[in-house]
Amino acid sequence: MIVFQKYKTRLKPADIDNWILTKKDEKIGLIKIKRYSASSNESGFFIRERRFNKYQSFMPRIIGKYDYALNGTGIDLKIIPSYTGILFFAIFIIVCPWIILSSNHVNINGIETSDLIDRFKLIGILLIIIIPLMCFLLIRPVYKFRRWIENELNLEKIE
Repeated sequence: MIVFQKYKTRLKPADIDNWILTKKDEKIGLIKIKRYSASSNESGFFIRERRFNKYQSFMPRIIGKYDYALNGTGIDLKIIPSYTGILFFAIFIIVCPWIILSSNHVNINGIETSDLIDRFKLIGILLIIIIPLMCFLLIRPVYKFRRWIENELNLEKIE
């Protein structure tokens, strides 16, 4: 689920670097609205919104490489989803059904049962809740960040 796209912008790399610095230190008064991990150099830039700390964010990373062959500034943009979130949900999806199937009995609404069909119903209900949550927390931010950076840097897609 990594998004690769080539873009063209009228901004110069120095303007993009200044934009990254302003986003990194964006504040209203003394309070930071959003925290970003960001860096840039002559070959490209990196930006990621941080929620809790450096390692606990489910937000995607944006990596941009400058392409000077085009008129204006070309950017090869790569948006990578959070590997931490993918690992968390993968472990949860693998471990929970295993625990449910390996237990001797299941207690559903105060009724003890050892029927295998009830266990599969419980796994199904669990997966019906977990998979949309995973999509909402991991896949939606990738596309949201793509639209955000397209608007912020006035990017035009190159087919």
